[in-house]
Amino acid sequence: MQGFSLLTTEPLPSDLPPCNVLRFNIRYQVLYLQEKVPDNFTLRELGLFHDYFFTGLLELLDWEVGGRFHFMPRFVRDLSEDGKEILSMNEVLRYLTESRRPLVEDMELPGLIGMSESEWLEFTDAAKGMIVTRPGMKPAGLRMDQLDRKQDTKELLKFPDVVHFGHRPAQLYYAGNADYQRAWREYVKFRHLLANMPKPTYKDRRNLENMVKTLATFRSNADLKRDVTVAVSSQGFERTGLMSDIVQHGLLLPVLVNHLRLHASLDRFEDRIGYRFKNRRLLQLAVTHPSYKENYGTTPDHARNALSNCGIRQPEYGDRKAHVASSRKRGINVLVNIMSRFGKKCETESNVQHNERLEFLGDAVVEFITSVHLFHMFPDLEEGGLATYRAALVQNQHLAIMAEVGIWIHR
Repeated sequence: MQGFSLLTTEPLPSDLPPCNVLRFNIRYQVLYLQEKVPDNFTLRELGLFHDYFFTGLLELLDWEVGGRFHFMPRFVRDLSEDGKEILSMNEVLRYLTESRRPLVEDMELPGLIGMSESEWLEFTDAAKGMIVTRPGMKPAGLRMDQLDRKQDTKELLKFPDVVHFGHRPAQLYYAGNADYQRAWREYVKFRHLLANMPKPTYKDRRNLENMVKTLATFRSNADLKRDVTVAVSSQGFERTGLMSDIVQHGLLLPVLVNHLRLHASLDRFEDRIGYRFKNRRLLQLAVTHPSYKENYGTTPDHARNALSNCGIRQPEYGDRKAHVASSRKRGINVLVNIMSRFGKKCETESNVQHNERLEFLGDAVVEFITSVHLFHMFPDLEEGGLATYRAALVQNQHLAIMAEVGIWIHR
């Protein structure tokens, strides 16, 4: 599986900035490589696959592409001389149709109970890591990590259990617990205070140990642990033939579509103002709030549930500092890091993903111009009076009124 091919009804601009995604604490860049349009698919087949995979299995109910974007799964085999052959959509749909069969047949139960350990492992390995589904139940798709057989009596045959190793959301395990967060803040504060004491007392050290024990108690609580194991009867479950790697590729597409829709809106904006920006990335920064992150591209709860239920079991995580590496502004380490950087001989694009510095610079320029103008208007006024007038003039509420008046005069 090599991901998906993106098919659009309109060509993408050549100056389109890459789509940045932060997933599992790792920053990715989605680039665009134009290829020849495959001739082994129909739009009807792509629509059927979209409804089955994205809506039926992953339950991305709030994600709509509006007929402008189509996605074709890339099941590829290598050919000689660096060639590749993409499996046609009719073969993909045929494979999904033939794979849709019960996980455990009723007629197989007696034989499964009498299997040897090696035969049982061979039977379960064929479906281990596969997305299984139970029609009419929630969640629609579930990654099967194990298949455990349990037989108490020989009279009543029981279906094996589908075992899934999942993760609780951050709000439901100890890291999201209010009592744990309060205890953690007190521990960090007291630890910092203790480290700066010239000679800590025995009582202070005992208090620190008690805080550590309290945090360990929260972490060891079974109801607040991050990892959770779910075991349900395999009766009624069906195979899909899809493994969890296609889910990891598929959940990047809503982010990409959201990015492309933004730049389609910016195209209309440029048409209305009659100007084309030379650097589209600067225009994207201008309309993006500093707190915005392109994490999921659709309802976050739906995407997180799909990642937990159907994604790979043990994803590789990066450094948590990736979330705040370019946004943190305080601290001696940040100051030393910034001051130790050498200058550049040519213009270099900043890695800061927002315009907060430009906003601060713009406010400083407006304040300077206003201060000079007020000084010439009221040369005999004290500094306090000039500062009061400047504060009343240089504020967003007043500037917004001035901008609205300027637009009205321009019209």
